[in-house]
Amino acid sequence: MGEPGTAVLIVRLGRNGVVRHLRVARSTRDQALMTAAEGTLKSASPYPPFPPGVKAHRIKLRVIFLYD
Repeated sequence: MGEPGTAVLIVRLGRNGVVRHLRVARSTRDQALMTAAEGTLKSASPYPPFPPGVKAHRIKLRVIFLYD
């Protein structure tokens, strides 16, 4: 891959661990890095479901990818 960079993505997960929404909060100049970051989050879905005691219907996470 190209030069070092940072990508920040916002991901919303539903109770069942499925990615409901994904958006880029901060992009790198290297499209290959952005594609890799987005693909990593999408391909790991579904994540584990929320524990039984959690009442939230969805959560929002900020995920930071640092490339050296």
